[in-house]
Amino acid sequence: MKNKKVLFLTIALSLLTIFLPGCWPQKQIVQSKSVVHKVANLDLLKKEMQQMDKDRLVVFDIDQTLVVAAGHHDNWSNKKAQVIWKPLLDKLSLYMKATGDIGLWKKLILSPKRLLDPTVLSIIDDMKQKSAKIIALTAAVTGSVGSIRRFEDHRFNDLKSLDVDFSDTVRAYPDITITELSHLKDSPMAQKNKNFLKHPVFYKGILLTAKYEKGEVLKAFLDKINWWPKKIIFIDDHLKYLKDVQRVAKDKGVDFVGLYYRAAEKAHIDIDPKVAAFQIYYLIEHKKWVSAQKAKKLMKDMVITWESIVEKYDLPIIKKRVAISVDPNIYDAYVGEYQIGPDLMQTITRKGNRLFAQITDDPPYELFSESETKFFFKDFDVQISFIKNKGDKIAGLIRHRGGRSASAKKIQ
Repeated sequence: MKNKKVLFLTIALSLLTIFLPGCWPQKQIVQSKSVVHKVANLDLLKKEMQQMDKDRLVVFDIDQTLVVAAGHHDNWSNKKAQVIWKPLLDKLSLYMKATGDIGLWKKLILSPKRLLDPTVLSIIDDMKQKSAKIIALTAAVTGSVGSIRRFEDHRFNDLKSLDVDFSDTVRAYPDITITELSHLKDSPMAQKNKNFLKHPVFYKGILLTAKYEKGEVLKAFLDKINWWPKKIIFIDDHLKYLKDVQRVAKDKGVDFVGLYYRAAEKAHIDIDPKVAAFQIYYLIEHKKWVSAQKAKKLMKDMVITWESIVEKYDLPIIKKRVAISVDPNIYDAYVGEYQIGPDLMQTITRKGNRLFAQITDDPPYELFSESETKFFFKDFDVQISFIKNKGDKIAGLIRHRGGRSASAKKIQ
């Protein structure tokens, strides 16, 4: 009898477990949708426009996303631009430290910008027609910078000169100072930029983070205006910033689409190293930045030689290298992996009659031969020399860049 009662209670409890949950309302847990795409154009953004409305917030980074310097001297994601401009700007930095003439940086900052992709103007116009909220989000400083009285004014005027204006999509909030982030002053990013830390500012559609994390600043701004969108679409050329905003959106249960925008990295760049050097020379001599087109004309009119510029300011010389033909069968000996550092590997591969080199997480780039053991890249100023051991086998390589060398042992 006792066993029958136990059996009856077990069956009854099982039935209650099955049927009772349907007798009262259940709390629905809605997961927000969150994704980041790596893109080289704005096609995915155009697709998002099909569902654009007032409940969506579109956020654009500025530098290397909306705009780049006309001469690409600020385009650090593009290897060809780096090769030409970095040595020149390093020399300019040394000159300014020696002379105290730091005002030259202002001339660089104020140099003309251009749109990275001019089609963004029509995309922005279409978004405005659909009443979407659009802002810019930049990791720039705020307040006075040297002789620039208010940097947020400078950023706004930069974009306005290129017909980019987000102020009309957020008219209710023309100028807001965000003072709620003092608890983040000890964060790694804030400590790294502690000499620049001021309050973030939202000014005429542009949110300047004052070197705080983009995600935290955007969160503080949206909390301050007491409005959160149903979906955030963020376009930026830095994956870290995308992850920052993605995390904040997820915490708030807001859908998120991030576009890891690599157009600046892929941009075709046609820069004459001699003209670039003249631009730096002219900036030092005349305290004025000139375009590449004007620099070419001035070089002719002033009869200034490349050699005289190099000698006067000790500017770097970028050697023009010429590829020669070698027997591609020798490439097989070079194929393998070379240990540069604890987490850094140089991989050499062969594809038909071509040889390629790839650093960890970077795409492969073709090598061109100067000799049977010395190779160079055409897109940036790096050379590779292969080293043989006493048995005439390839034992390692040496990477040469900017007067520095790094050895790597072949491990397989």
